[in-house]
Amino acid sequence: MRCSCGQVSIEYLLVLCSFFASLAIVIPAVSFSVDAYYVASDSLLAEKISNDLTQECDLLNFLGNFSAKTFEYVPSKSISIKINKNGGIVSSDSKEYYFDCENISSYEYSFSEKFKITLTKINDKIEFSLE
Repeated sequence: MRCSCGQVSIEYLLVLCSFFASLAIVIPAVSFSVDAYYVASDSLLAEKISNDLTQECDLLNFLGNFSAKTFEYVPSKSISIKINKNGGIVSSDSKEYYFDCENISSYEYSFSEKFKITLTKINDKIEFSLE
């Protein structure tokens, strides 16, 4: 009988090459899908923050002084908030959402981990603070 060790080694190498070739195709596709999920998640969170701030600013304008509301959010990648005198912009990596809020102090923040936003009405002006 002849020894078939060489043939077994070649077959093993072919199976190993096909395995690594399939990994070379699958890993970038999974990475792209995960990145797309993070972008979509942050975009939806930015929209939610914008809606929450608009609603609560409207409510605080009608309530008395020292009324407060706290929100807690956890972004996937990053969220930035720019606030000026009459409103602001909440943005993710892909989209921007505007919100209206009168009598609010001006700030600019960027977040990549869990954060809390507290809106407090003091002397008919809405104060924006972070934790």
